Amino acid sequence: MSISNSGCGARRSFFNNGYASPGQDHVRVYNHANYAGALHGCLHYGWAEGRGNFAGAVNIGSYRWGGEC
Repeated sequence: MSISNSGCGARRSFFNNGYASPGQDHVRVYNHANYAGALHGCLHYGWAEGRGNFAGAVNIGSYRWGGEC
């Protein structure tokens, strides 16, 4: 599983432009660094399922790639 802290700040929309890759094609988004705070969702990959809008402005402090959630 690949992991990363982010300086993205507040966002209202998302797009996971990844591709099918078992175990590492979904993104879990957290509002603080090091996967702390609220989990804002599991973003599927691709144009059809991997894009959309959050319910409001979401601070993206870290994210983690992984499998199906």
